[in-house]
Amino acid sequence: MGLWTWGLFRFVDAIPTTVADTTTPTDGIVVLTGGTQRLSAGLDLLSRDLAKKLFVSGVYQGVDVRALL
Repeated sequence: MGLWTWGLFRFVDAIPTTVADTTTPTDGIVVLTGGTQRLSAGLDLLSRDLAKKLFVSGVYQGVDVRALL
């Protein structure tokens, strides 16, 4: 169990917290809700054709999609 936990922390530590290059197209954009400008930033990247798919995670069940946009 200790080795697994160590590996998990190493994996999480290796995940980048920022993107250095915001002009290279990618497979998809993932927006984790919780921040005030996260969704608009994801939509901006999508509108610049930097990805063909946008995945929004963590939206409360009762929220209307139109209210987010």
